[in-house]
Amino acid sequence: MEPTSRYAGLKYLGELDENGLPHGKGKLFGLCDVDKHEHLAHCNFVHGHCQGYVEIHDLSSKVSYIGYMQGENVRHGYGKYIDPKDGTYEGNWANDRKSGFGINTDKHGNQYIGEHKDNHPHGNGKIIYKDSTTYYGDWVDGLKEGNGILVFANGDYYIGEFKSDKPEGIGGTISMNTGKRIFGEFKDFRVSGLAIESNTTQNTVRIGEYKNDTIHGLLVERAGDGKLRMMGQLNGFSKSGVILDINTDGTGYIGEVKNAKPHGRGILTKPGGLELIGNFENGVFINP
Repeated sequence: MEPTSRYAGLKYLGELDENGLPHGKGKLFGLCDVDKHEHLAHCNFVHGHCQGYVEIHDLSSKVSYIGYMQGENVRHGYGKYIDPKDGTYEGNWANDRKSGFGINTDKHGNQYIGEHKDNHPHGNGKIIYKDSTTYYGDWVDGLKEGNGILVFANGDYYIGEFKSDKPEGIGGTISMNTGKRIFGEFKDFRVSGLAIESNTTQNTVRIGEYKNDTIHGLLVERAGDGKLRMMGQLNGFSKSGVILDINTDGTGYIGEVKNAKPHGRGILTKPGGLELIGNFENGVFINP
């Protein structure tokens, strides 16, 4: 609540100071000539200003603050602020800004529980989004920054480092539907760098270099029993490179590939020996 001069038209019930300003416990109420809103304020007034514990309501906009103030009507200490167009905050304030521990629920239903600084999540906190996606971890100036856990509505989750509100750095993901698990380097929430990928559906473990969630460089892939399945160097975007690929029936291929098919010089193998050596084109043997 501002000094009564800025709320011309309001009625006051309570004590006054020598200058006629509200001073002591009192109530301001009525229609304000300045903003044309209906107001109600229960305060401990100090020369026209609300201080200490206050209850301030804009009855027209439904905005309210119940809590503590100091100085020139500054929210300071514990208080609850409600704005139908913005949301609700209940917690600590410092110099009229959210600072310290508090619970902030925005107009969309997203809720943050944790530490604040200068009106932003800062420190350790948890946010629950409307779709049930949840993040718990470090925050800097309103952004996820540091270490945290991000759990999606479908049960998938990421554990690791964050930067500028996105998974970036060392971390791991688990897919509840496919059973795929990846631990390694992330950039902009994509696997980029060295990583280990475990796929329970395919019963394989792969170690390799990635770029934008795709194998791009050296790789080694083994079956769950430890047997070698694939190794080599592969451009995952064009499915080209040089690889050793061993099938579950014991057959295999060593050589160049393109679009995931033998293309160039290569060797087809079978259990117990070689089958074909020569040139391939789009998966078809051409000549020795």
